[in-house]
Amino acid sequence: MFDVFVAYRKIQIVKQMEAIHRRAGSDSQSRSYQSIGILGSRSDAHTPYLTPDDTPPGTPTSTRISQSDSTVSLEHPSSDDSFLTAEQRQEYIEIGRQSIQICMEMANDTMRPWKTEKLADAGRVICESLERPKPQTKLFRCRGVVPCSSVEIFRILYLECEKTPQWNSSVAKCEVLYRIDNRTDIIYNIAAEAAGGMVSRRDFVNVRYWEKQGDIYISGGKGIEYSRMPKQDGIIRGLNGPGGYIMAPSSHNHQHSLVTWVLDTDLKGWIPQYIIDKALAGVMLNFFSSLTERVERLRREGGLHS
Repeated sequence: MFDVFVAYRKIQIVKQMEAIHRRAGSDSQSRSYQSIGILGSRSDAHTPYLTPDDTPPGTPTSTRISQSDSTVSLEHPSSDDSFLTAEQRQEYIEIGRQSIQICMEMANDTMRPWKTEKLADAGRVICESLERPKPQTKLFRCRGVVPCSSVEIFRILYLECEKTPQWNSSVAKCEVLYRIDNRTDIIYNIAAEAAGGMVSRRDFVNVRYWEKQGDIYISGGKGIEYSRMPKQDGIIRGLNGPGGYIMAPSSHNHQHSLVTWVLDTDLKGWIPQYIIDKALAGVMLNFFSSLTERVERLRREGGLHS
């Protein structure tokens, strides 16, 4: 019976992906990537760096990532290497790596009963949730096709994360606090009010880590405690579990991308679950519509490089 359920869920997700691609305007038959269509071969899982050819075109020298780089400067001062010990740095890197793995597993999960929360953009964007035993919070997963290459989306979401408040109204602030190496950093986010003000602002401190598997970019992260960013007066500190973004070329058009966002967050405070569901589903759908608008604006202004 369990095998029948798993097979049924796989068929459901493949059909979801086919429907998303059809609604995105493709007439060709969908083909899936490994599993449900977003993950590369595990043999590529630890590609150490972007090679010079893989670096997003048009990236300034100060933001380029290559095999010879030991750090990446995104117009930030170099991090103070003496602040963290080698053991602490390695611990944060390992948290990031584990977050990538968990993010991929959740994005590819076909075995558990994910519930469709909302559809948007004529079905091009699907937001789902997964109930988990308490004290775990509900897990959210949202996926949709964005009319832009995966490398450009990686640039927008990772390399230029501090510009996020310019285009995503759900994010009030995003700041890189500490750069551990060229694949790992610590960031600070303030989430704007949500659900019509029923959820007040929250802030988060996360370690981030990225990998490239073939032509798929993955950015994962997890909430941490960080002495240089203690809790702030007047704002509730939320805590993120492992999650992140997977940015894969569309199976129909490699200048379009299938983007999956896995969100595991504890907003803290006392909030009824139905309000949390409404708030997080709204934030995720707003992310996709805002990202699409950002891409279209950059394209009009000549700000895309591929």
